[in-house]
Amino acid sequence: MADIWFKLGYPIGLDTMIPANNGVATNLPGGIYGNTQGGIYLIYNPGQTNRYMGITTNFSKRFASRQGSCFELGLPRTALANVVAFLGEVRYCDTGANAWTIVNNYAANNTNINLDNRNYDYEHLFIKSVQHIWAYQTVSNTVKVGALRNKHNANAITATVTWSGGQWHNFTNGTNGLDISLAANNTWN
Repeated sequence: MADIWFKLGYPIGLDTMIPANNGVATNLPGGIYGNTQGGIYLIYNPGQTNRYMGITTNFSKRFASRQGSCFELGLPRTALANVVAFLGEVRYCDTGANAWTIVNNYAANNTNINLDNRNYDYEHLFIKSVQHIWAYQTVSNTVKVGALRNKHNANAITATVTWSGGQWHNFTNGTNGLDISLAANNTWN
């Protein structure tokens, strides 16, 4: 069985992206501000039980554009109360392998990895894994949400999503990780 691990860090509150008072400058939250690393991210809004996930080559730039949208829409700080972001990385290994390979390129046009000699799009796997792990909640992505088929005659893939910091506003029931398996010749719709 091949494995892919979506390893997320601690929750970062996003309410501080919006100034407490109109016209007061504010920075991105700590952990995002100045973070020029690339990786995966998951935004969780417990009020809407919504998750949005994606990849970026630069966390700070990615969230700065979202901060700009908050300003332009005139959202109050309370609109992002309890909304958090988890930043992380992707690791994967083939069936029987003893070591993880860490993805080091998070460019949107280069999301393929090779699992058991078959190409998979790790961003598509991330989105579909989250969609299936939390099956009765909303995923607001609009790209890479189509069916994901495990290639014919391929080994099963276990997708694991972990995060640091324990339970976060019912992110899940007090655990720090969940996994799901995509069997050979099966499809996640």
